[in-house]
Amino acid sequence: MPSRFLLAFRQGKADQYKGFLVKGEGPSLGNSTVTPAGGNPEVALTIIVSGFGADGKLLPIKTTDDWAKARVAREEMLIVELRGPKLQKKQGEKDPQYRFTGTFGGEAAYSPSGDRFPVLENSTAQ
Repeated sequence: MPSRFLLAFRQGKADQYKGFLVKGEGPSLGNSTVTPAGGNPEVALTIIVSGFGADGKLLPIKTTDDWAKARVAREEMLIVELRGPKLQKKQGEKDPQYRFTGTFGGEAAYSPSGDRFPVLENSTAQ
């Protein structure tokens, strides 16, 4: 389901998934702390689910090296931002892989380069 959801998000048709639980896996690009309006600080993890090849087919992105090669080739990627009070970044691992769940509430986040990707709320990740 994450690929179907992310493709719909990419096409501007993600409203049909509002409130749905999304599951997936991928490596983390990093983390930050966000404070929702009127809420407590939460960890935010940026996860790469997959990329698109020149032929439009989904490509696995398992490492930051895969991500860097895809960026150089200007391949588009399917990315989610996980947010939740119980999220924790894996320490001491290069290219930590996460299996995640989270609920799409309709919010989007933006990367420094302007990429737009969905935020999954109340997320858990292992």
